Amino acid sequence: TVVGLVAPLTSEAPYAFDLAPDGQPVLARGDTFVPVKDRPERSLPTFSVAGVDAGAIAFTADGALLVVSGRALGVVSARGFQKLADLPADGLRLAAAGPKEVLLFGGGHLYRFSAGGRVEHLLESPVPIDAVAADGARTLLATGNAVVALEAGGLSVVVELPSRAVALALAPRGGFFVSTGS
Repeated sequence: TVVGLVAPLTSEAPYAFDLAPDGQPVLARGDTFVPVKDRPERSLPTFSVAGVDAGAIAFTADGALLVVSGRALGVVSARGFQKLADLPADGLRLAAAGPKEVLLFGGGHLYRFSAGGRVEHLLESPVPIDAVAADGARTLLATGNAVVALEAGGLSVVVELPSRAVALALAPRGGFFVSTGS
């Protein structure tokens, strides 16, 4: 149950969204980051980061806030936005994939960014990749009307869906959640 927001939301454009490792929901749009007040005792201010246009955000397991801003991947900290890598395309989305890597996806492309600072192209799909969930041990993609697993031997269909997925999340013990938006 959401108790309240620390800032009003507008419907001008979609917000990027992720959960911090402690479960704190955070929304972002443009240079503004909005922590959601999910408990009465939380009092977290909205904050801005100069020079950032947050198109996507993801928290790593250790709490780093990664941001896609245009064609740059960076981390937001008390020092502002520190660029980590140039990205190969505009509009990429993020999915944390373990303690030392993040997956980026957009259109039919999937990339991996690891702690070494390299962006590696992992796969090209003829169908757009709509959502990604990963934890370092397993990676699931929602593409077309299916959820597929990315494995060493390629892709395998996990489940076919009645319509396109809009969100995907891993659950403990091998499960996952998927939302089709319909």
